[in-house]
Amino acid sequence: MKRFILLIISIVNISTIFCQTENIDCKPPQQLWGTIHSWGDWGEADDIDFRKDNILSQPENIKAVIVYFANQYFYKEKEKRELAKLLGFSTLETANQTLSKKWIINATLPERAYFDRLSVIRRDNKVLFFSSLGAEDVISFEVNKDGKMIFAEQYNSREMGRKETPTDREIRLKYEASFSATNDKGVIINGVRWATRNVGTAKTFVPEIEDFGKHYKFNSNIGWDGFSDKNKWGSVRAISSTWEKENDPCPQGWRVPTVNDFRKLLDTTKVDFDKLIRQNCIIGMKFTDKSTKESIFLPCANYRNWEWNWYGLLGPDEGYGDYWSNTRRMERSEDEYGYMFVLYLRYDKGAILSANYHLYGLSVRCVAE
Repeated sequence: MKRFILLIISIVNISTIFCQTENIDCKPPQQLWGTIHSWGDWGEADDIDFRKDNILSQPENIKAVIVYFANQYFYKEKEKRELAKLLGFSTLETANQTLSKKWIINATLPERAYFDRLSVIRRDNKVLFFSSLGAEDVISFEVNKDGKMIFAEQYNSREMGRKETPTDREIRLKYEASFSATNDKGVIINGVRWATRNVGTAKTFVPEIEDFGKHYKFNSNIGWDGFSDKNKWGSVRAISSTWEKENDPCPQGWRVPTVNDFRKLLDTTKVDFDKLIRQNCIIGMKFTDKSTKESIFLPCANYRNWEWNWYGLLGPDEGYGDYWSNTRRMERSEDEYGYMFVLYLRYDKGAILSANYHLYGLSVRCVAE
C-alpha cells in the first residue's frame, strides 16, 4: 500500500472563507483504521489495523462509505473478510451492495485515492474522510435530509487545490478590515507589550484570540493560507538578515518580535508556561506574567511547507506552531543560508527558542514598537 507523508491543516477550516479556526465541539477526528508497516520473511508488508469501536459507533450511512472505500481500495482478502465480519456481513461485496444502495447517491469516487490511516470528521451536513498521517486525498460528502451520502469533493492537500474566489476574497478582506488594528491594546509580559492575536491579512489582526491568522515567509508582508496560489509561493532566498520595516506585516504601532523579545517570554523566573492546552477547542500555549497575571495565548497554527506547499499536521492531541522573530541565526555555518530564530511550540517539547528556514510560512505575533 502506497504511503504518504503529506500533512493537513485545512480539515478544521472547511466551512469558512475567512481562514479562522472553528469549534468542532472539541471532539477529535475518529480514526477508523491505520496501516501497520512491517518486515517479515517475505519482505515489506502492510496490514490494516481496524479501530473496531470507532467503526461500530458510526451511523449506518457513514458505514456505507467506509465499506465502499474498503471494497474499492483494499487489496488483501483477509482485511475485507475482517471488516465484513465486523459489520455483520458474509462478504465485503455483499456489505457494499447492501449499504451503498441504501445510503450512497452517485458513488463515483476517483480511481486514485489512498488512506494509509482513515479518519472521519462529522460536522453539520458534511462528512470528511482523510488520513490521520496526512494523505494527498481528502474526500468529502454532504448528507441530505434523508441521511443519504452525496459525494461532494475531492481535493489535494499537496497542491492546496481549494481556491478562494474573487467574491470570497472581497468578503474576507471586508470582514478582516472591520476589526481595526487599534482595537488590540495588547498586554505586558515581562516588560514587553504583546498583541493578543495573530496577524491575519497584512496590517490586520485576526478577530479572535484563537484564530490562526496567515502564514508568512521571513521578511515578507504577503500572508498565505489554504486558498493561496501554490505557484506564487516562490523559492527566492531572503537577502536581509533582519525583517525590514517596509516588509513588516504587523499593523501600525507594532512590529515582528526580536529574538530577545522571545527570550523574555521564555524567562521562567518571570513568566509561567508549561505545556500545550486547549482553549475554546484550539491547541496552543498560554504565557502568563507571574507578577501582573496578564497572559497571551499562542495557537498552534502549524506552518506552510516551502517545497510542496502544504500545511503541517494538526492532530487531535498534537500541536505544532512556529512564530517568526525578526532575526537571522548566525550560530552555525549553514545558518547563513537562511535559518531564522523562531519561537517553537511542540506538543512533545513545549516552548523553546529554535530556528526555521526562511521560506517556510510561519505565524506572526506582534509586539509594540
